[in-house]
Amino acid sequence: MRPDEQVQLEKIIAERTGELQKTHEETLKLLHFLQLENEKRKQSEIALKKAVSDLRESEQKFKTILNFSPNGIVLIDLEGKIREISEIGVELLGANSKQEILEKHYLHFTSETSENSKQIIKNIINLTISEGLTQENELYLVKLDGKQMLGNISTALIQDSDGKPSSYVVVFNDISQRKKQQLNQIHADRMANLGQMASGMSHEINQPMNIISMIMDKMLYDAKKGTTVDIAYINERADKIFENLTRIRNIIDHIRVFSRNQFDYIPTAFSINKGVENAISMFREQFKHMGIAMHVSLSKQLPNLTGNIYQFEQVIMNLLNNAKDAVLERKALEDEDFVPEIDIKTFKKRNRIHVEIIDNGVGVEEDKINEIMIPFFSTKEEGKGTGLGLSISYQIVKDMGGEIHIKSSTMSHTKFSLIFITNDNGDNG
Repeated sequence: MRPDEQVQLEKIIAERTGELQKTHEETLKLLHFLQLENEKRKQSEIALKKAVSDLRESEQKFKTILNFSPNGIVLIDLEGKIREISEIGVELLGANSKQEILEKHYLHFTSETSENSKQIIKNIINLTISEGLTQENELYLVKLDGKQMLGNISTALIQDSDGKPSSYVVVFNDISQRKKQQLNQIHADRMANLGQMASGMSHEINQPMNIISMIMDKMLYDAKKGTTVDIAYINERADKIFENLTRIRNIIDHIRVFSRNQFDYIPTAFSINKGVENAISMFREQFKHMGIAMHVSLSKQLPNLTGNIYQFEQVIMNLLNNAKDAVLERKALEDEDFVPEIDIKTFKKRNRIHVEIIDNGVGVEEDKINEIMIPFFSTKEEGKGTGLGLSISYQIVKDMGGEIHIKSSTMSHTKFSLIFITNDNGDNG
């Protein structure tokens, strides 16, 4: 081989050796990369298996919670369709299996004819979106067989990883029986109130009866004297008689309706002042007879309240009855110059309607203020009062969306404030 050929061959060999070396290095890098990727894949598989296992465990826990909860639990998507439901929920809604309920819109289980139900649902949805949850909303639900039940509903908003709403969870139970027991208790308290107020109602009826008696006595006296009586005189006296007879009839009619059970009463809009005036009418003459000064200041043009006017009157009567007992108890302890007083006020401040009953009686000790709403707790002497009046009043006001606040100072005053929220933001009175 010639020298120049030898050089050329060596050059070619060197080039090929360099290429092989480079290929070898790239192959090693590729093998290293594949080893790393394989390790990552194994780790991903392990993580995936763990995630699947965790997911299954979480799903099992969710199903356990779902099915062993004493309440019905429903998962609803943003379109309103039911995606999951607990076994108790299936039973409460009158179904035999989940399949009868899944994919149905939640409105399927609400009354189509009740505007009140639709408004409650709208309020629940809006509040859930804005606040994230709602608690203890009372709403009539319609089962698959068409029967109704009174449900106690709480809701919560579920968000995705980006914080956007993804679904709702609804927890509900059937409180129909519990509500019936509450209504029985309210009715029993109403009857107890009427029994305690029997003497007061006799005063309310006796006054117009006495007026009628005096008119008749005067007319008979004039007739016996042979006094000539003109038609205008007779008409005037007859109008006065019928006016007082109407008053007696109204009192009796109101007592009859008030004493009736309210199980089937549908909440309606009513005048707060009218409810207060009806309750006051049961006490007015009794308070006069007992020397109790009653001051009434009712603001005009208050918005109506939605609920049961007779239960509202029951609350006012309970508070007036307690105020009466408190001022008479203080009167027995004070000198003869003491004047028992009870003030009744209604007014609106911003979006809240206030009803206040203030007395200058013995008051409530500070450590007992938080206890007087507890059933069967009473500050009165044994045998006087059931200890249920204020707890029942609290429940009635709560059911109407209101609150009761109490301020008291012993041997000075007690103020009960009923506060109800309204959509009207203007002040009044």
